[in-house]
Amino acid sequence: MLSAAFVVLCGLASWRISTSPFGAVLRAIREDEVAAQSLGKNVTRFKVLIFVLGCSLAAIAGSLYAGVASFIDPFGFDIAESIFILAIVIIGGKGNVLGSILGAVVLIALPELLKFLAVPSGIADPLRRMLYGVLLILFMRFMPSGLIPERAGR
Repeated sequence: MLSAAFVVLCGLASWRISTSPFGAVLRAIREDEVAAQSLGKNVTRFKVLIFVLGCSLAAIAGSLYAGVASFIDPFGFDIAESIFILAIVIIGGKGNVLGSILGAVVLIALPELLKFLAVPSGIADPLRRMLYGVLLILFMRFMPSGLIPERAGR
């Protein structure tokens, strides 16, 4: 219940940031840093602020994970986890909160579907990783904006 409350709070905070003037400056920096700087925006300040905000959200997630797992090992977060998180953003759609949520739901539901197919666990894990790779390639080729693309002019 506590995790769900924090998911809602962090999701609302992220949505609020992305729809605010602060988010508009961040999009301008993403598209053309020099142009944003020429408009008088302190690019370094905005980059540091969003880095701190992102790290704060990661700290909340990490502390909730530590409470659930009761043991944290740095080897539990390897390259496969990084690729999984990248796949969530690419498949869901970058630049919006709902896209990331939808990408997480899709990629978490996929391995659960493999359980219904009665695939042995020795085959299911490599199959899951291959499926993530194929999905990444297909989405990058045919739907580069993801399932929920970022709205223009927001």
